[in-house]
Amino acid sequence: MFRTASFYFLGLLVLLVAGFWQTYFSLPPGDVLLSLHWHGIPMVLWALFLIVQPWLIRSGRVKWHRALGKASYALFPILVLAVTYVVIQDLGRNHPDPMSPGALGAYFIGYAHTGIMVLFYGLAIYHRKNVQLHARYMVSTALPMITPGLFRIVLNWIPADADVLEYFFLTMVSVGIVPIALIVADKIRGRIYPPFVYLAIAWAINLAGFKLAHNFDLWRSFTTWSLTLGI
Repeated sequence: MFRTASFYFLGLLVLLVAGFWQTYFSLPPGDVLLSLHWHGIPMVLWALFLIVQPWLIRSGRVKWHRALGKASYALFPILVLAVTYVVIQDLGRNHPDPMSPGALGAYFIGYAHTGIMVLFYGLAIYHRKNVQLHARYMVSTALPMITPGLFRIVLNWIPADADVLEYFFLTMVSVGIVPIALIVADKIRGRIYPPFVYLAIAWAINLAGFKLAHNFDLWRSFTTWSLTLGI
């Protein structure tokens, strides 16, 4: 898989461009909120990072791979901050009732997806001397990027009166097939490594959180506070 990883990540980039074509990539830069540029540019750069890094290893350019890896120490925090800002902004701008169960669940997912990226990027850096673990943890940072791109495509096909957030949940369920497929691929190769198992568990927590977040007063209080930020 890792010999062809760049092609999978290229597919991810194509998915993101296709999903956000109408609302971002096809629009003049001046017609897009500055915050979306702050979010979109680091996200595209991260997808390009994931495409290039396996290719550098495969082509024997290890020094370039390490140098680019160190550059990610700057890029990744910017990405996390940008995503967090847009998650908060989306709560007030795109949900008529931010305190509804669906909106509370979607808000939870924004942080949960970001948390997955942070956790698995951190583990990738921690295990950077173990190629098998490092590569799998880094691959795992891509999973939360699939949901938004795929969901924007799904939006073009659902009925106008459909429950949009329910389709969002179903999109996440379908994305959950990916870590399972990666575990099966490892099994076929003869050994199941922990990263994709952890990823499957983390994704299951995401799905549960979407459905259950509205039941927790602490989360409701945090969401209420987030709305006061005026982002």
